[in-house]
Amino acid sequence: MNQLEILKDFYQNGTDPDFSPNPNHVFGSNTNTSKTFLMPGHFYTHLELDIISPDQVPTWDEYEMMKNPSAREDSLIERYPKVKKPFYDNRPIFLALSTDGFGLNIKLMSQPLRKKFIRMYLKQVATILDRCYSDGTLIDIEKRLRMSELSAFYRVNLDFIKAVSGLPDIKFNLLVNKYNREKMRNLSLIDWDDVPKLHLANYSTDKMISARSSFSLFEIK
Repeated sequence: MNQLEILKDFYQNGTDPDFSPNPNHVFGSNTNTSKTFLMPGHFYTHLELDIISPDQVPTWDEYEMMKNPSAREDSLIERYPKVKKPFYDNRPIFLALSTDGFGLNIKLMSQPLRKKFIRMYLKQVATILDRCYSDGTLIDIEKRLRMSELSAFYRVNLDFIKAVSGLPDIKFNLLVNKYNREKMRNLSLIDWDDVPKLHLANYSTDKMISARSSFSLFEIK
């Protein structure tokens, strides 16, 4: 099968690629120049320039207090100036929802949910994906970025994801973060031929995720 057929076999039939990653696999080692441009609707990864440690992250209880205006405490907000959610992923894998840093972190989903979400998303953008290929092979990303046919990716934002997901129980707002473009080291595009591999890596022991709460972020649903 060619590249496009393999991708379609994944999102239509759920066929996994031949890929057995080690735990906490790092994607996105590509070095092409397009990695510096965030295009909505595409998957990326990066390493935070300034690592956020667990002691800079609120617990789940503190998070609940800060988001509830009636219980909000100024001292608590001042204690966590950088992070308002009960985790921080210093090496996220995210679906870009804008050109300025908004992204949906899929790495924090459980593996079955991650697969379900990715397949759903690929089905929703299947028509646009077809235009990314020529004779079943991915067109060079630099050329793709200049193709007007791919402008439809710019409608991929959080509202779009919520509307088409069919997964109403996912805590999407908890998974969305505004990443600082200036703090992204090694920003890398995870291109479509690697996207079917994203759910196969287990991140349950990933030390790049800073958290102090006892609940499992990997069962977000």
